[in-house]
Amino acid sequence: MPLHYATLMLKEWDIWEKYYLPPFPLKGKTVLDVGAGCGETALFYFLHKAGKVLAVEPDIEAIKYLKENVRENQWNVEIFPEPFSLKHLNLDFDFMKIDGEGCEELLLSMTHVGKPSVIEVHNNRLLSEFLKRGWMKIHSLTNDVHIIRNF
Repeated sequence: MPLHYATLMLKEWDIWEKYYLPPFPLKGKTVLDVGAGCGETALFYFLHKAGKVLAVEPDIEAIKYLKENVRENQWNVEIFPEPFSLKHLNLDFDFMKIDGEGCEELLLSMTHVGKPSVIEVHNNRLLSEFLKRGWMKIHSLTNDVHIIRNF
């Protein structure tokens, strides 16, 4: 794993523990991990007993490390090497985490996201739109990066 991702993981682990978990135990559940990177959040979810991770990641370099981590750790991960689209919501999953700059805006075209979800929103205009639709802001990382949820 590149040092960049390891440093990122260490910085964000406490935030994930507080805000990136669903309102139910993950044991045996499937997580849709949008913005999966090299698998740092997959590791987080597996440590919380997730049964499977559906990893959506468009970055070719990150996918290379994600594949290596899946192989080395024998994780139950299905990789979607592409940008997030609404078609991914048709996958069979129990909980969704989105952290991919810009892709969260696609959800605004929907009236309802049917699964418990945590999203990192990357600007205040989008935050305002999500709040109007009933999402709840649970943490601000910076002045214009916020974590929201629908449960």
